[in-house]
Amino acid sequence: MDARIAVLEEIAAATKDGIAGLRQETRDANGRIDAVGGRIDALRNGMNHQFDATRNDMNQRFDATRDDMNHRFDATRNNTDRRFDAMRDDMNRRFDALRSAQERDFRIMFSALITTTLGLAALMAKGFHWF
Repeated sequence: MDARIAVLEEIAAATKDGIAGLRQETRDANGRIDAVGGRIDALRNGMNHQFDATRNDMNQRFDATRDDMNHRFDATRNNTDRRFDAMRDDMNRRFDALRSAQERDFRIMFSALITTTLGLAALMAKGFHWF
């Protein structure tokens, strides 16, 4: 029986050593996993920093582009407004000239109508021997 106990004690000691070795390997693996996790966190932080820097750069470039476009649109709108104002003034000037010509033409036509009417009335009076 003592031999059996000795064998069991040897098995227990070997098992204990094996378990201790497994525990050590587990600790080492956990340490390596923690190191990989730390590297992943560092990589993630670096990527986040790069993404933030890129996003900030893109935002600045978009803002600059938007400001440039607004400036150009304002300049184009002001130029267009000036051209339309000049065109409107020219059209008003031409319409005023046309109205004065129409008034003159109306006066000439009205006087011609009155003269013709009086001439025809005189011709009728002469024809009817009224004078």
